[in-house]
Amino acid sequence: MTIEKPSQQNESRKTLSELLPFLQENNEEASYDQKLAEATKLMAEGKMDEAIAMAEKMRGMQPTRREFTNEQIDAFQDARAKVVESLGYTVESNDGKWLTISKDGLTAQLKHFMLPSSTFGYEGGRISGCAIGTKDDWYSAMH
Repeated sequence: MTIEKPSQQNESRKTLSELLPFLQENNEEASYDQKLAEATKLMAEGKMDEAIAMAEKMRGMQPTRREFTNEQIDAFQDARAKVVESLGYTVESNDGKWLTISKDGLTAQLKHFMLPSSTFGYEGGRISGCAIGTKDDWYSAMH
């Protein structure tokens, strides 16, 4: 399954952040997530002194947890469905962080969050888990 980019002919398509301005990334949270990812990478590489120095920089710096209202969560789910349907996919399920879509005999189940995460999201994005398959064969990846 490929995700198609909007064509230049149809520039009326909007991203979720454009549709829902409350999803704009918090720079403090991104900074914390970036530092945490860097410290984790340093530890994995065996560079413990550098990882400890990074952790010291993070001391007292906590990610800002954003609480969303039920109305905002509903708006997110509605906008997410509209974006996916505009790309030609059928929304099978759209509940909370889980989104199941299908197209051309393939089904994809995504663990999709309202905010991106440089720690947990693929390439710092909003998807942290994905399973793609047909009725008989499934392939999955979790971050």
